[in-house]
Amino acid sequence: MYLPTVDDLKVLKLKNKSVYVKIELLDHNYLTLAELNGVTIDLSLSINANSDIRRTLSLTMTVRDDSLLLGENRKIWFDRYIRVYAGYLNTLSPKQEVLWYNMGIYLFNQTSYSYDVSTKNLSLSCSDLMSELTGARNGAIPAIMMQISEGANIREVMIKALTQDYNSEGEESVLLNRPYIIDDIGGEINVPSGSSDPRCVPYDLKFNAGATRHQVIEKLRDLYPGWETYFDVNGVFICKRIPTCKDDAVALTDSVLSELVISEQLQNSLEEVKNDILLYGVQKKDNTQIEARCWDQNEASPFCVQKLGRITEVLSGGEYAKIATNDLALQRAKYELWKRTRLNDGLQLQTITIPWLDVNQKIRYTPRITGKTEEWIIKSINHSVSSGTSSLELIKFYPLYPDIT
Repeated sequence: MYLPTVDDLKVLKLKNKSVYVKIELLDHNYLTLAELNGVTIDLSLSINANSDIRRTLSLTMTVRDDSLLLGENRKIWFDRYIRVYAGYLNTLSPKQEVLWYNMGIYLFNQTSYSYDVSTKNLSLSCSDLMSELTGARNGAIPAIMMQISEGANIREVMIKALTQDYNSEGEESVLLNRPYIIDDIGGEINVPSGSSDPRCVPYDLKFNAGATRHQVIEKLRDLYPGWETYFDVNGVFICKRIPTCKDDAVALTDSVLSELVISEQLQNSLEEVKNDILLYGVQKKDNTQIEARCWDQNEASPFCVQKLGRITEVLSGGEYAKIATNDLALQRAKYELWKRTRLNDGLQLQTITIPWLDVNQKIRYTPRITGKTEEWIIKSINHSVSSGTSSLELIKFYPLYPDIT
């Protein structure tokens, strides 16, 4: 998490700002080849915690020559990336330096070029590095990964799906340059002595021809509930638990945020609240059913069954029908209960652009509608750097609920 400095906060509150955009052209090792020179007209960035392609970018710039046209010998091509920075001139400093903020590394998805007598405009549509795994840009899995056997270590298989590739002879010995931080999925789960290792694949996984690396990674990640995979702003692949933010520091305080908010809208979804989860997993050959049930019994919770009675949600079929053990079913049921009794109070804020904020961070804010200071978790951000505004989607943080394990 980026910790803003005193200068960051002072510049953010300036009524009149000079905003800059810097775009670095990178090779496949993320080394800088050049800067894309031009005048940026518009830059918008979306960050979504619920999407594996976490960051998408739209950019329009006026260009001076044809080096920015799409072509093998030009700057924009299949094997190139861009790293984007937003900058703000610190007019309060005698040095008048620009404060730069990393907005991420992207692949080119689409380009369009328009020309008339007065303008030469290039528009770029970009997405983060997950596009390399989904099939949007390559991503096909090696043939050896069409079947993953029961007992294989989940983390090791995920690393292979991320980094293994063929050489020119078709041998699977090439390692792709993809830095990663992959936590040990299942490693924190305690099981009785003699039970199977929770860090291992619980049953054979099979993939059809045309499957992508992302599909393999997604299947491995979802063997246990509450995990996320994405690329961070530095191009590092991350696999970790979705943070509850229970022990996280506040990324932005109410005293700072209240001066930056332009408008707000409070949302409450009553129909999404369920305090009793009944989940059905695999139907076994002997006609026994994998199942689990859990309900909110926390009397300090506004959603507990003691106060509201049972509001039941039955989960079956689809992804649930692949849950192979009662232990996994109970874990998933607890996770679904956590989602349905915790993530339904929403707040939309339009703010002055805060370039270092990210999703799944906790902030503190007092809505003008309620006048009550509370903590919130950021779930999506939409920046418009050119207009200097952002929209934030927040959910209320409920400290009453424990981490899901």
